[in-house]
Amino acid sequence: MTSSPTNPDNNIDLSQPTPSSFLDDLRNKKTEAWERFSILYGRLILYWLKNAGVSREERQDMLYDIGIIVMESIDHFHRQPHVGSFRSWLKKVVENTVHDRQRKYQEQSGAHGVYEPDSSVIESPHSSVLQTILKQEEEDNKKSRPQSTSPHALDEDNLFAKGLMQVLGTQFSQRDISIYYQLVYENKNSTQVGQLMGLTSANVRKIRQRVNDYLKANFGELDDIKDILNRLKDEQD
Repeated sequence: MTSSPTNPDNNIDLSQPTPSSFLDDLRNKKTEAWERFSILYGRLILYWLKNAGVSREERQDMLYDIGIIVMESIDHFHRQPHVGSFRSWLKKVVENTVHDRQRKYQEQSGAHGVYEPDSSVIESPHSSVLQTILKQEEEDNKKSRPQSTSPHALDEDNLFAKGLMQVLGTQFSQRDISIYYQLVYENKNSTQVGQLMGLTSANVRKIRQRVNDYLKANFGELDDIKDILNRLKDEQD
């Protein structure tokens, strides 16, 4: 589901509590929240599965299982604050899923082999939401082949950045997204970005604030987003 672009002239009143948080929406199984989840973290899930030695065919099958497991266990995230950030918790869910499924298969078959997921999970009505992730992996593989030698091609922060920029793409123009990416991930200041984009530093800061307001209002509880907001709030030109 794609949200309507926001009016850039509207100011978000951050003094008012948000109606519902991203994690609350996940707990309530709201389709839009799970679509955002798949975009933000889908690439990372596939990356973690690949690092765990899961084959491409198995990764596509296990993706459904992990989506259901996360959906069923999301309530435990706040109940166990010692687990750290949401990304850390999610990574542990993926690692445990890989371990449990491998152990279960080996117990059943007595040998190593291709993992076969439970068909009831694949047929779950919620599993279709995660189809987005498979399309992303196909697109990223095609785009990254010429640059496969880059040591940072599969960096976790890089993968999260791709998901974040895709989420922002439903709300902001490509120009604004490019500006925000330069500020956050290329460590440029407003003056430098303004010179590159043909804007004043004041206009760049306004764009940055609009994106920050959107992220704080919609994803402010995620440590990945908190880090970005803290990184940018005290920028000095």
